[in-house]
This record gives sequence, structure tokens and C-alpha cells, in this order.
Amino acid sequence: MIRLIACPSPADVAEASARQLALIFEGAGFHRVGLATGKTMVPVYEALVRLLAKAVPKPHIETFNLDEYWPLDPAHPGSFRSFMERYVFRPLAPYLAATQFLNGEAPYPERECQRYEDLLSKRPLHLQVLGIGVNGHIGFNEPGTPFQSRTRRVRLSENTRRQNQPGFPGELPYEALTMGIANIMEARSILLVAFGDHKREALVNALWGPVTEECPASVLQLHENVTVIADRAALGEA
Repeated sequence: MIRLIACPSPADVAEASARQLALIFEGAGFHRVGLATGKTMVPVYEALVRLLAKAVPKPHIETFNLDEYWPLDPAHPGSFRSFMERYVFRPLAPYLAATQFLNGEAPYPERECQRYEDLLSKRPLHLQVLGIGVNGHIGFNEPGTPFQSRTRRVRLSENTRRQNQPGFPGELPYEALTMGIANIMEARSILLVAFGDHKREALVNALWGPVTEECPASVLQLHENVTVIADRAALGEA
């Protein structure tokens, strides 16, 4: 079941998404949360830090990131690890009991993916946060990815490399390590965040189009607990 929250603007999307996350960060009990990176998530994490500024933190969150470029030093300024350090891990450190990440410089990527797969099987996610690519990808699961796919090494599409190259220091890697669609669907709940008219076609297809591997995000129609927070532009509304 998909619950849709439509917002007037990208800023409202960020605030609404941050409020959803703040409920977990401020709540009781231990939580495992899958986190995403990218331009969509920057204002969300910034809003979350603001919301939690006066809260009393306790280390009860374990995070799992969706993906990472490969091969890439985690300390590289363009790595997703560096992104998370800047926007989440450092500012919200008092809340974090552990942070789990795919190692972008692992010499044996298949072994690294299996390590992460084993970790996820033992520690299922309470919540998975997602963005959506302009071609409907989630994580680095490009169009045509089987819905039963699991954590693995992938080759990035030229479309994704063009989208991600601007602002990346140096040449963007051609490959990545990513959680699969099956891993994402195993999360107890999912939060998908989108804004901007450049995401409109992908989001509309994901929410109301046929469930097809040509639009990886359309698989979310089959999940029992999905919240989508998007602005009017992304939803195709005036």
C-alpha cells in the first residue's frame, strides 16, 4: 500500500520527510534504517539535523547505506561515505549505535557484497529511505534489473553517469556496489522522496504505471507499507 503526501514545494518535501525520520531518531527502541544519498537527500538531512538540534540523543540507530561507487576510496570527496559523513554521521553521531556501508575499495567486490548480504539477513531493516532516478532506478538498480536481485556489483548506465558526473571530483567510476531490489523490498517500511519536474515521468510511472522491471521503482506498488513524499512538480500537478 502506498501512502502519498503531496507538498507544495521542495522545501516542504524536505521538512515532511525529515519529520518522518525524526520520529524514529527521537523514538524509543532500537531501529535499523537504510539511508540513501544524492541531491534529493541533502535538504532532507539538513532539515533532520535542525529538527533534532534540541532533542536529547541516545545511540539507538543503526544505519545501512544503499550503495557505493566501486572502485573508490571511502575518503574520496565524491564517495557516498563522504556524503554521509558530512550530512548524517558527524552531525547526528550521538544517535548512531553503528553505521554499515559497502566498501568502495574492497579488492574482492563479490565477497564484499556477500558480507553485506549476510549482515542484512541478520539485521533486517525497519525503514528504507529512497530517492528515485530519472529513469526510475532505486539504489543503483537500473531499468531491466530483476525484482529478485540482491546485493551485487553493477555497471552504471551511461544515463546515470551523465546525471551523477556534474560536481563529482574527477572521473565518475563505471561500476558500483548496491543493495538489490529484493533487499529493499524486505524492509518493514519504505520512504520514497522526490521533487522537481525532472522526476515527474519516473515517479508517475512508479506510482501509477504497470509494475515492470523497466521501471524498478514500480515494484514499490507491491510493498505493504510505502510512504511517498513528493512535490507538485514531481507529481505532475500544477
